[in-house]
Amino acid sequence: MKCRVVVTLALLVLFSSTCQTKDSGGGTSLQVEDTITALEDILGWAKSHYYLLITDFLFSIRVAQGEIEVMSLNTAIPHELQIRLKVLRRRVDKLADLVVLSFQHTNDSYHENFHNLVAFKYYIGNFYIHPRSLYHKEVEPRPEKYEETYTDKLSDECMLEILGNKTRRPCLISMDCYSQMTSGGSEDYQLTHQLLFFILAQVKGCSSRIEELDRQTDQNTTAVIIDNLMEKIYQRLKPTILKGWYDLYTEMVMIGMMMNYQDFYSPAILEPIFLWQDYTGCYTEETMQPRHVKLASHQMGRRLLSDEIVDDTCSEHNTALGLIVLSLLLRHQLQFLHDTPEVDHIAHAGPELTVSRLLEFPVFCTVLVLVFVFCFLFRTRRLRFLPRFFLIS
Repeated sequence: MKCRVVVTLALLVLFSSTCQTKDSGGGTSLQVEDTITALEDILGWAKSHYYLLITDFLFSIRVAQGEIEVMSLNTAIPHELQIRLKVLRRRVDKLADLVVLSFQHTNDSYHENFHNLVAFKYYIGNFYIHPRSLYHKEVEPRPEKYEETYTDKLSDECMLEILGNKTRRPCLISMDCYSQMTSGGSEDYQLTHQLLFFILAQVKGCSSRIEELDRQTDQNTTAVIIDNLMEKIYQRLKPTILKGWYDLYTEMVMIGMMMNYQDFYSPAILEPIFLWQDYTGCYTEETMQPRHVKLASHQMGRRLLSDEIVDDTCSEHNTALGLIVLSLLLRHQLQFLHDTPEVDHIAHAGPELTVSRLLEFPVFCTVLVLVFVFCFLFRTRRLRFLPRFFLIS
């Protein structure tokens, strides 16, 4: 009799610990499996169209290369995930080689000019190691007499001043570009450009030049300026998505993730980006914003990356953004694997991962429920025709 009670209690414990839904923490969560699958789909699409990919897409591949390489070398990650990450690493490295090879057979002046943008892998997470959080303070509105200085030509020039090319050294940042990078009145696409300048300046080792310009202008430090710009971007997220500017929304999220602001890793912010991915693996133009959008009555904004449409629907620009966002998200998920409730069910080593995944299947949970019910009925003498192996005593 005591043994039957023990069996019943054991079944209850086992059921409660294994038959939880994925949103048992109070909301829907993004799983490591979802992120890996989405990345695999993008890489599959990109490999099929590698000969059509532009320089700016290669930039996103370089970011993915660096992030996936760092993850694949993390020995604390469960064995099954390590295997999948190594496969992902081989795939993204092969894709990069194919795209670089395709450029060798073209005379692309833009690619030649911005060669330093895509000449190496980006280990973004190594530069922004410490997590940041926003203060969610009110952002000062744009001054009524704000003078718009942003142009596409100035944006490209500032990129070259940071990156350098065959005819100039990197980090030769002019006062004009510094003023553009630190302007407090910019909106939307200009904001994402400003923060990308800071990211590239950090990666290229231009911090000392930025600090020198800070002193010359006697204004806030770069860290304060970046915080203010990020506050503005975060507060623009909801209005941006309500307007249907999905690619701008993704750009904003990508910038926040690249600079390691934890606010941008919220599942509520990231889930729409998962939903926008096409079944082919790409992100389409139909659900995204046109090449140029009118941001105000007096200004135009350009996307962070240039764009080409593939197969009449797939947008290289939007797919490139998605690749960066997913790569950064996966590193974040695995970095906090043992501390984050959303992925805690994967935080087991080796074979235990397979077992834990098995226990999530509804059929297994249903069988446990039925076993518990039968044991209960038999114990209360309401069911006498059970096989004799249930007579544990």
